[in-house]
Amino acid sequence: MHLQNTTKPLIAALFVAAFAAGCEDKTRAAERKIVEAQQTANEVAGDAREKARDAQKEADEKIAEVKSDFAKTREDYRHEAQLRLDKLDKKLADLDAKAKAGTAGERVELEKKATELHAQRDAYAADLKQVGEATVAGWETLKTRLQSSWERLEEAVDRAT
Repeated sequence: MHLQNTTKPLIAALFVAAFAAGCEDKTRAAERKIVEAQQTANEVAGDAREKARDAQKEADEKIAEVKSDFAKTREDYRHEAQLRLDKLDKKLADLDAKAKAGTAGERVELEKKATELHAQRDAYAADLKQVGEATVAGWETLKTRLQSSWERLEEAVDRAT
């Protein structure tokens, strides 16, 4: 009987030890799965950050390209407008010379026209300076205003010369 009394606790102890070992194995497996899941999440997050950086880099490059193209458009427009203005200045200089060489009556009339045209020309030239600071949003409005102003000025100079 004595053996039987000793065996029962021993069997119980072995059962508890086996159960504990099984629980410990399950705990380690669960911990391993948690670590693996966290590693996977970190990798996915890293990939997402890398994709976001790549997308931002691409967007920055496109923005820089658009800004560069717009700056060239503005400069080309300003250059062409300045060439037209230089030709108009020659016409105005010819009108000024004609006014000085004319008779007294012609001189008064031509000088009056020349003064008005120079004022119009100066207003156009001042507006033209805004091209350098023009934004994409305001470009079409400025360009339309300059074109209209130019057409009026050119027509007035052509009538006077």
